[in-house]
Amino acid sequence: MRKRLISIALSFLLLMSAFQFSAFALKYEQSSKAEPEKVWNYLLEKIGNEYGVAGIMANLTYESGLVPNNLNNSSNKKLGYTDVEYTNAVDTGKYTRFASDGYYYGLAQWGHKTRKQGLLDLAKKMNGSVGSIEVQLAFLIKELEEVFPSVLKSLKSAESVRGASDIFLAKFEGTPNKSEENKQKRAKIGEDYFEQFAGKPTPQPEPEPEPLPEPEPEPQPQPEPEPGTNEENPFVDIAEDQYYYQAVVWAYNTVPRITKGTDKTHFSPDAEVTRAQAVTFLWRAFGKPEPKGDIEPFSDVKEGAYYYKAVLWAAEQGIASGTGGGKFTPDGKLKTAHMITFIYRAVNEGADGWYEEAAKWAAEETLILGGTPRDIDDKTPCPRCDAVTFLYGAASLFNAAE
Repeated sequence: MRKRLISIALSFLLLMSAFQFSAFALKYEQSSKAEPEKVWNYLLEKIGNEYGVAGIMANLTYESGLVPNNLNNSSNKKLGYTDVEYTNAVDTGKYTRFASDGYYYGLAQWGHKTRKQGLLDLAKKMNGSVGSIEVQLAFLIKELEEVFPSVLKSLKSAESVRGASDIFLAKFEGTPNKSEENKQKRAKIGEDYFEQFAGKPTPQPEPEPEPLPEPEPEPQPQPEPEPGTNEENPFVDIAEDQYYYQAVVWAYNTVPRITKGTDKTHFSPDAEVTRAQAVTFLWRAFGKPEPKGDIEPFSDVKEGAYYYKAVLWAAEQGIASGTGGGKFTPDGKLKTAHMITFIYRAVNEGADGWYEEAAKWAAEETLILGGTPRDIDDKTPCPRCDAVTFLYGAASLFNAAE
């Protein structure tokens, strides 16, 4: 009789455990390779432009093979996790460094900590796995609407697969590899999708997953600085179809104004940025902080020069230390490596590494390198258009650094 009672008790406990497990099961479970047609129909419902959808799918397929729980291969080796194991560890809370580990994950291979945190937050809100197709597609649209509205606008108005693929590559994915070969490979994938699905009647979409209500708002990714529709572009040499257009307009209209151009109607985008201009742009982007006066002025930096306070501030902060011999060389021309290094040191207080370290950091902060087609090294000249493009991409980091 006693054995029978124990058996009944154990059965009851097992039944309760199963009930508890099912009660807390994820509504949207992690997914292996997504069905392309379902992804196409979901995005078409949201974007409304087949060229734009093909451009997105081209990049998602190139990045992850359209596998939502894809952890990039080098990270699999470093962590000793398969894609499924990594996703399970994140979902269950066993692995707590998802947002900060720097590993690339998901359809779009998200790697930046703010973006991965946003993905994780939405997964919890939707009671879904971080590796589910439903969660990731919802997050992708959420990012386009809230963080990259200019990209969304371009995708909705795209007139070719290549054009849509290029803008998504440059602005959303932000990969440093902007070679023609890379662009062609991605666009070809998108053209195949376009040929397969474009023009076909779209089935009625499945009901949109509704996030569960929460008493407190979830933290959101810092939005990409977006120029308002009424903002002014006084420069005749800045066209709307240039990758740096929004950055220049932002730099002109933000408060305090970062640049007034080289004259009233010209920005001179291709002119190489000088050391004085670079630190002045950065100083203004940080709100024109007053230098403390702890550092003696450089012999070639005279009080009254437009860059005087900016140079002193940059020297005090360890951003720019001069060129030696007590000189700053304000008219010296910068390379892309110098500009990225100045931004890196400004955002990361106490950092003194040279451009290799700064470039690696900038590559992880995908918004920073999301525009320029140039290499980041100590040989490539940095034009004025790229100086403000780098600042535009890093703008969301400046408040956190202050």
